[in-house]
Amino acid sequence: MKTGNLMPLTAALAACLLAGCGGSGGGSKSSTVPTGAVRFQIQWPSVPAQPQGKALPSLIPLDAKSIVITIRDGATIISGPTVIAAPAPGAAATATIPNLPLKALTALVEAKVDPAGQGVAETAASEMVTPTSGTPATAPTLVLHSQITKVTISTPPSGIALIVGGIAFLSVTPTNAQGQVVMVDPNTKTIQWTVGPGLVFAAGSASTGLSVQLTGTSAGTSSVSATYRDGSAATGDAVSIASNGGVGVPVVVQALPTGRPPNVPQYVNQAGLAIGPTGTGPGKFLLLNDIALGSLYTADPGNTNGTNGSQLQKYTQDKTTGALSLDKTFGGSGAVEVANATSVAVDSSDDVYVVSGTPPNTIIAKFSPKGGVIPVSALVAGVTNATGIVVDSLNNLFVAEDQISTPTDVTVIEVFDQNGVLMTTIKGLPVLAGKPTGITVDQSENIYVLSNNALVKFKPNNPGDLKKDYVPDGSFGAGGRTTPLVSPARVTVDKRPGLPTSGNLYVTLPQNNQVEVFDKNGNDSGKLPLDIPLSTPTGIAIDNSPPTVPTSGYIYTGNQVILTGTPNVDNAVHVFKPQ
Repeated sequence: MKTGNLMPLTAALAACLLAGCGGSGGGSKSSTVPTGAVRFQIQWPSVPAQPQGKALPSLIPLDAKSIVITIRDGATIISGPTVIAAPAPGAAATATIPNLPLKALTALVEAKVDPAGQGVAETAASEMVTPTSGTPATAPTLVLHSQITKVTISTPPSGIALIVGGIAFLSVTPTNAQGQVVMVDPNTKTIQWTVGPGLVFAAGSASTGLSVQLTGTSAGTSSVSATYRDGSAATGDAVSIASNGGVGVPVVVQALPTGRPPNVPQYVNQAGLAIGPTGTGPGKFLLLNDIALGSLYTADPGNTNGTNGSQLQKYTQDKTTGALSLDKTFGGSGAVEVANATSVAVDSSDDVYVVSGTPPNTIIAKFSPKGGVIPVSALVAGVTNATGIVVDSLNNLFVAEDQISTPTDVTVIEVFDQNGVLMTTIKGLPVLAGKPTGITVDQSENIYVLSNNALVKFKPNNPGDLKKDYVPDGSFGAGGRTTPLVSPARVTVDKRPGLPTSGNLYVTLPQNNQVEVFDKNGNDSGKLPLDIPLSTPTGIAIDNSPPTVPTSGYIYTGNQVILTGTPNVDNAVHVFKPQ
């Protein structure tokens, strides 16, 4: 049986979602305003068997359960979403939408897996309609479709590297003739994988489906490939498309390295979990500045696609595999709009803070996991020089700020409680005369700030009462393997108690294409051991779940742009697993 193809949101859908789709629509109408109606017809293509060598017809997802219709007048939603059941293959669905103004309008029609019409659309189409009074106007028939013509294994340009015994997570991306991604059932057997010597499918991993897990068995050079096949034993393959233009993706299996610092394990790139090809719109990144983990939130000031843009994106994290799935994109609404998103932080409720704007004209905005604006206190809203933010386990908000007047009179850090009440201001510290970039806080409420090519620690006088102020407690990065830190971007800390890595600090150095590691005492442990090189890492987050959680200790890094300013061709967020 053929597995359905799934296509992500079009640009029109992205603009619609970010402008506020999902409301109740037009609401009540004045009886004095003439209104009309439109009758829609949505054609669901059939799935006929095809002789060998023939092209497949255009298809929509067979597992789509609903059709969602949203009507706009310009950028304003005036009706919808209206949800109707998807018809059988080859059949048509109809719907009549009443109470519409008698003028030209835009209708967006989407196919979704959720019967209630929730979640991301798998394919969409739009058309202009003009309602009529009396007998409803009949809109032209819309055909929703998508077609796979190419499959690509997502890897770094140089291929894949893993250590003997390590696991690589790989995924394949199907696209249509227009280059648009066409998602398919993750468990589909129409995608078949093959591996070369020195590689085997990891325990529990099938050799078919959108993603697989591979284990290195012996050092050497190998390859992996995937093929999309569709057809039956009776008719032969109607389609057979080899990944990456028919060329196997190279895989280098390396012997287990030795001599690592005891507090820094080897990390293996989970290539198949990487997200975010270069571009604008949902699921893409152009200028990734920061990431934060609860759900994984990203800040991308270059992603201005649509009315409010996709500068903030929310991804859910699978706590078994570490995989990330796009949940929502948003750029604000009403009086709070995100512009030049530079830093994000997540609290225990999965609410997200974002620094928007450029000092001395920044704002700190707060959003719910669903994208709704949450008001912040006047004190928090009044921080106009923010460059980095982080939230601790008690939901206190820590803000690193740029210079206000002179290098010797600087508000460096402000600490707010969960209600937005200012508890502590740390200022007048010449050691941080440079612009602060990243900030993090550990379980003991120690603050670490990146500034002036160093990582500076501040210790609370009383961890139970942060109103008792902080004192400097050392500057890292003035020696060791990196002297000094070169243009550090962001920092995160391992908060898991009782482990050799507890208290480790991970600093991204985009100009060096690496992550520098310091232990809790400030000792430089050198470059994070990875089985592939990083590419201009910026944001970084560690999964601080208890060790019993499979993703505990996973590190997520966000890539920005290469030094020439050209958008990075690599995936924007990588996932690394400790060994």
